[in-house]
Amino acid sequence: MSSILNTIKNTIASSIKVEVKSPTNRNGKTRYPVLVTDMGASFTSGWFIQYNPVSQDNGTRLYDGSETFSELHISNFSELHNMILTANYYFLQGAAVENLSEGRKRAIYEPSPAVRLTVTSQPNSVSVVVTVTDEASPFHMMSIPFTVVLSKDNSGNYYVVGTDNDRWDRNTDTFKEFNANFAPRKGRFYRVHQQQNQPATLRAKIAVNNGQYQINQDGTFAVDTNASSPEYIQVISNEFKALAYIYEQALMSKAFEMALAQGLPTTQQATGQPISTPNFSAGFVPAFNIGNAGAPNPVVNQQPQVPSQNQIPLSNEAPAQGVQTQQPATPQFGVPTPNGQPMTPSFTAQVPVMPNASEQPVQMHNNESPVAVSFPNASAPLSASDLPWVKS
Repeated sequence: MSSILNTIKNTIASSIKVEVKSPTNRNGKTRYPVLVTDMGASFTSGWFIQYNPVSQDNGTRLYDGSETFSELHISNFSELHNMILTANYYFLQGAAVENLSEGRKRAIYEPSPAVRLTVTSQPNSVSVVVTVTDEASPFHMMSIPFTVVLSKDNSGNYYVVGTDNDRWDRNTDTFKEFNANFAPRKGRFYRVHQQQNQPATLRAKIAVNNGQYQINQDGTFAVDTNASSPEYIQVISNEFKALAYIYEQALMSKAFEMALAQGLPTTQQATGQPISTPNFSAGFVPAFNIGNAGAPNPVVNQQPQVPSQNQIPLSNEAPAQGVQTQQPATPQFGVPTPNGQPMTPSFTAQVPVMPNASEQPVQMHNNESPVAVSFPNASAPLSASDLPWVKS
């Protein structure tokens, strides 16, 4: 067997703990929740994911048709939360931002070799995709999308969607996420058949409603899912998506093997953890610093504002008169600060010249390279193929 595959499997086997919870009945099938926790010292230490396989072959095999986990639980989420808001802050300031087309922009920030933050503008929000790049993590190449929006209370504050409800348990500092993934999830496809010099024909039937074919004015049409046979395909378009696929396949294989070795439970047991509502009274301080511009001084109970058209990105201006500031101690990267205590940047980076804030963005094509922050002792700048986790 390939030494590379062996290395991946050994990394996973030596760093995970597997638990099998009481079975549940879903869609007429008995499923066994399998929890896989990172017990190592990686960036994702304490994180766990949940698979929901069914038992097959007289209990000798576990199978999950979705071939992916259903949910992710992120421990020490306050640290990651601060990094997400920091990425949003610098993005709004124009740091390392690349102009795309159709009014979109993008920037890539890499606070450490363990994590990468890809920030993309949306019509009314900012998307921050966190990708685990820590090779010691069993969740290597996992991507987690977050959305940052401006609060509707006219306070100028920003918050991460989902953190204002019970998905973030402040008692345990754990966040529950349902949209994380390794390789792209499977999509439903219908084949197109075409003989030489003949029109292409879709191998599916058009849906009928009240005796009429459902054909729209733009030429699209509804497909009769009962009369058509779709294929479920996972699109692997580059080596990085392939690597993510390999990691998840190895992770599932080892986790299910360890689950079977423990024996599958047969009784229902009530489980649950107390939840609490997040408290957002503490002010936001950037978790990392971008380049020679430096991070702003900590501001008490005040979030960064959306930059105006004439604002100079990442300036070193003194804080406004009357604003309270304080100088916190610098923690080691990867170690969350106590609740309510600000966190100062733990690295510096060179920032390229920013485009004028008034310029209109243009769409990025597939062969264009994104703008990336340059870091000391880092490898060569990223290319477009290095970013499988970015959805154009």
